[in-house]
Amino acid sequence: VGCDGSPELAAIAADRTGCLVHVLDLLLPSPAPWPDGAFDGIWAHHLFFHLPDPALTLLLPRIHKWLRPGGVFYACDPTGNGLQGMADDGRYLVFRHPQSWKSAVTKAGFVPLADWRRPEGLPRRQQEWLATLWQRL
Repeated sequence: VGCDGSPELAAIAADRTGCLVHVLDLLLPSPAPWPDGAFDGIWAHHLFFHLPDPALTLLLPRIHKWLRPGGVFYACDPTGNGLQGMADDGRYLVFRHPQSWKSAVTKAGFVPLADWRRPEGLPRRQQEWLATLWQRL
């Protein structure tokens, strides 16, 4: 099961994967098309660096509710010096300090399992992405 806020991107994802892809604006408190506790795992790759900090306080608790107890949550986004705002191409970008990200996810009730830098195999200064794995207890 997938979800995207853009109907066009959801259609592309559904076509390429053959999976059900819901359209859901994660910044609105509208009900999700699945029940709480529906998932063993949630994967969010390149998502959170497009969301302003206040959105984390809405979305992370929702992700927590959507997982079954013991479920895992993976996220991977670029890190940086805390800079955020609109890019010239119209996208909203956030380059959070790793500590800020980890604090927000912990406050939402998750327990850290692992974190690592990406892309693997490069010198640390070139590993701008942080992958994190969390568990709902």
